[in-house]
Amino acid sequence: MRYALFELPFAARCPRVHREGDAQFSTTATNPNAVGFSDTFFNVWFLSPCCGPSTYITSEPPRTRCDNATPGRVVGCVFPDYTPTIVYTDSTQYCCPDVARHIRQAQTSGIPGTLTRLTDPSLIDSNGRVACKDSYLRPPGYSCDEYPFRSSWQGARTGGGNPRTFPWCQIPQIPPGSGLAGYSVCMVNSTQNGLAGTALGSFYGQNRVIDNDPFRVLAN
Repeated sequence: MRYALFELPFAARCPRVHREGDAQFSTTATNPNAVGFSDTFFNVWFLSPCCGPSTYITSEPPRTRCDNATPGRVVGCVFPDYTPTIVYTDSTQYCCPDVARHIRQAQTSGIPGTLTRLTDPSLIDSNGRVACKDSYLRPPGYSCDEYPFRSSWQGARTGGGNPRTFPWCQIPQIPPGSGLAGYSVCMVNSTQNGLAGTALGSFYGQNRVIDNDPFRVLAN
């Protein structure tokens, strides 16, 4: 009698087995305005009597930031290396076509689309008063819109520079302008302006954009 020995393929000798798990964490950054960071890594060992020596791999998830410094929000966490983007569109099916048009033209004139968050209420108010002066006539149904936002460090007072506007914006006192420095002002539909502000506030909260955090503004 003859015998033949056959070596089974590796996959048959050591079949794949799916394993999964999860990791959870808590934060000590719970005091008002507290911010904490976590750098995490996992060493995963693979052990099997049929697969030879044990091996392991290291996984390093993105850095985590937890805070109690997001205005209007309870303690929460984000990946701070991700820069969130708020999008305004001039389509009439969305809230704010006038605001989107203003932002798009302001950016086309040279004002950056990446801003940094400002949370100090007094500075936010000052940015708004410098950009949207009381002397500017508000036509019926319109209100003053500024870009960069008053809630950013690039706002009219904290960012500095000269104002600019566009022919349709109904502010004859302000000349057109271009370049990185400065800010843009425009009279837009009041309802749209309010909805755009509400959307911005929700964006800040959902993405936990705290003071000095970068964020992007896209208008299309």
